[in-house]
Amino acid sequence: MTTEKIELRPAFLTLGKNLVSEIIGFYPLLSNGGQPKLVIGVAGESGSGKSVTAQALKHVLAEAGIKSAVLSIDNYFKLAPKQNDLARRQNIDQVGPSEVRLALLQAHLFAFVAGHTAIVVPVTDYAKDRFEREVIDLEDVDVLIVEGTYVYMLDGIDRLVFLDHTYKDTHAQRLARNRDKMDAFVEEVLEIEHKIISEGRQKADFRITTDYQVNFVQR
Repeated sequence: MTTEKIELRPAFLTLGKNLVSEIIGFYPLLSNGGQPKLVIGVAGESGSGKSVTAQALKHVLAEAGIKSAVLSIDNYFKLAPKQNDLARRQNIDQVGPSEVRLALLQAHLFAFVAGHTAIVVPVTDYAKDRFEREVIDLEDVDVLIVEGTYVYMLDGIDRLVFLDHTYKDTHAQRLARNRDKMDAFVEEVLEIEHKIISEGRQKADFRITTDYQVNFVQR
């Protein structure tokens, strides 16, 4: 199991409430128990607040009586964090979505939509630098929240939330998280990811500004 703890600060709880209000506006069945099997994607760069936004959504949905589950793309990397960092340092060209088992994450998303009552997912143990396995109970789950850098590449996302913070904006948060090495190589990796992930911003239904305001994208 991952030992990473997430604190729901007031700004993110407010963000969660605002997002849920907007999303229920599009999916009124959520507010009357219609159970539409909704999938929400939360994308953005490293340290932008994807995980805490996903947890805030889950918290606010629970308060509204709507059961949800969260899947994190961090648990779907092909290599554990330290091994992945070493592989990147040996060949920086591998940085990108090919590092992630996106097909497995996609299968789990489709399993939820198809009505499966449980899935077995990988979970990152950062302390031991390895993956464990966990059964996620999907019984009576109406909303699946999928968060991570490349979730915008998945099919079946009903509403995509994109956090506009770039890796330069989130330098302090990444330092505080103390999960990754902070050196020139990491900054080079983040610049590569920045260029890739910018595509996700164009697909977003909601863009979250650097002061956590929700902007609906009209098409």
